[in-house]
Amino acid sequence: MLAPIPGGAAQRPRWLLGSGRGVEYQRFEAPGKGFSLEYPKKEWQVVSGAGSIVVVFAQSKSEASVAIDHTLLKTALAPEEITQLFADLEVEHVKQRDSGVQGIRTALQTDTDGRRIIVIDYTRVGLKGQEQVRQYSLPFGADLFRLICNAQAASFAKHEPVFEHMAQTFRGGAPITATADEPKPAGALVGTAPAAPDASVGMDLTTAAPPQGAKVTPPKLVKQVPPQYPARALASHIEGVVTVRASIDPAGSVVGVEVVKSMPSDPDMVQAALRAVRQWKFSPALVDGVPTSVVLTVNVAFRLEGRV
Repeated sequence: MLAPIPGGAAQRPRWLLGSGRGVEYQRFEAPGKGFSLEYPKKEWQVVSGAGSIVVVFAQSKSEASVAIDHTLLKTALAPEEITQLFADLEVEHVKQRDSGVQGIRTALQTDTDGRRIIVIDYTRVGLKGQEQVRQYSLPFGADLFRLICNAQAASFAKHEPVFEHMAQTFRGGAPITATADEPKPAGALVGTAPAAPDASVGMDLTTAAPPQGAKVTPPKLVKQVPPQYPARALASHIEGVVTVRASIDPAGSVVGVEVVKSMPSDPDMVQAALRAVRQWKFSPALVDGVPTSVVLTVNVAFRLEGRV
């Protein structure tokens, strides 16, 4: 049972009450992405995203980050369709995306422009310990934007006003054009964009030793779904390699996956690698022309573009 955030839908959201005071902001516009928002001029940088993550705003000391996730819905949502049921679906999406989430709380709120906004708070374990996350889900017709705000649990309150200001100033749902009073910030989309994560596949063992002298044809990867670069790792410029053991049936489908090792030990990279490998498809392994089951080792490397 999900508990509402204190002061839920019956009250104006706390983040509408003049958040982010004392911080100087600049407007960010994403050309062709249909949204804009304000982020701090100092101590925050903009990093290009990957997959559904359009862009990441990272605090310079890696204390906090805000990832902008965009999903195109099958049908446009009217304001009255943004209900608790929709909030529950967003919670399920959070559970699928993030590993080890705890203490989930939700609220359905309305801002001063009449937008219905879903706010989801939860905690998770990161590389540096307990993290607190707040997600603002902002539907604009068929465009669903998620502002995924992350900080160490001990310092979340410090960065919360910035998170609230970014959500408050978020505008979306139509192509963005620059205006005289909202200049496009210099250096937008700076930083290093990630290349598609690289994967290599090698034969590890077969489920049964083939007869001596048998002709063995190893499987070949025919469908590769690239893993999504985790937003936290992207914001912190973290690279890594996840080694996965995949069980392949005689039809070439992946029927089981397990982690062998991960360097560094990043749960988000592990989950991203496992989700991707589960969707891969191979040509059947053959022993004397007969399809057979095999187990493969798969190395999924997360590398940032421009680095070796």
